[in-house]
Amino acid sequence: MSNETNKQENGALKHTTGMVTAGGNGKLLQTCPIDGVLADRLFRQPVSHPKWVHRDELSANLYNPNKMAPPEMKLLKESIINDGWLFPICVLPKEVHIEGLTDNANQDKYTIIDGFHRYTISGDKDVMKLTDGYVPVVFPTGDDVMATTVRMNRVKGTHTVLGMADIVKKLIDDGKDLKYIMTRFGMEKEEVVRLAASKGIPASDIIVESEFSKAWVPGSKRGDE
Repeated sequence: MSNETNKQENGALKHTTGMVTAGGNGKLLQTCPIDGVLADRLFRQPVSHPKWVHRDELSANLYNPNKMAPPEMKLLKESIINDGWLFPICVLPKEVHIEGLTDNANQDKYTIIDGFHRYTISGDKDVMKLTDGYVPVVFPTGDDVMATTVRMNRVKGTHTVLGMADIVKKLIDDGKDLKYIMTRFGMEKEEVVRLAASKGIPASDIIVESEFSKAWVPGSKRGDE
């Protein structure tokens, strides 16, 4: 262990030369001997700065289309009670407000962009006993919070078609092009076209002719392209 003192402030990870520590309340939970450059990169990662806040300070976003069935919610409760809080809730800082994404009635709260179900189950009386209603949060560094939410939930959850269609419509209305939607949201061209069509947006509005000629059209055969 280094001769230099490692300090913990507000539960955040701090590092000194060749050393990274993680933990809170003055306790050293992990020590990794690494070089200063890597330490700086690690220190900039959101997971290095978890924060405990009361669940009453959080507010749901306006667009999350992810759904979780009752059995999975029950399993989530059992997981937190038996294994503890393993995953923080991703939130926006209180001062960040984006029209159509954050709730204007709750501008004094952190907006959840991933972890709504963890937030919901944190209100269960048995779960609340663990931390008196406090939940761990982190602040993602991406520049498109809607894309952050969709990417996370597409990997581990089930999106409703209606919810994703609404998101695609908003993106198109905001001037985002096909390439942006496909890259940032992990979607195939056909999926974007189908979801846009369900909201009354023709393919010609989002795909230039040269791209559209290469896309598969429902009802056609691949050999007809």
